[in-house]
Amino acid sequence: MTEESDPSEIFATLDDEYARDILVATKTDRLSAKELSEECDMSRPTVSRRVTRLVEQGLLERRVYARRPRRTALQRVRGSSRTY
Repeated sequence: MTEESDPSEIFATLDDEYARDILVATKTDRLSAKELSEECDMSRPTVSRRVTRLVEQGLLERRVYARRPRRTALQRVRGSSRTY
């Protein structure tokens, strides 16, 4: 959770089934947006919107890998080991 995060916004995000699916999928693996789209059976724009919200609220981390251009992996933030 970031310092500016409003708890009601975090709860609203966690109430979203798509956001919960993304958190579950990234619990043990780092996945790209494309992989999340396939794994969670949702469109890439849906993944993008949910990932943006999760990152802004400190629930997900975005990592860019230099070796593979435009490759970004997403992983749950450490310490967020709750099951959703």
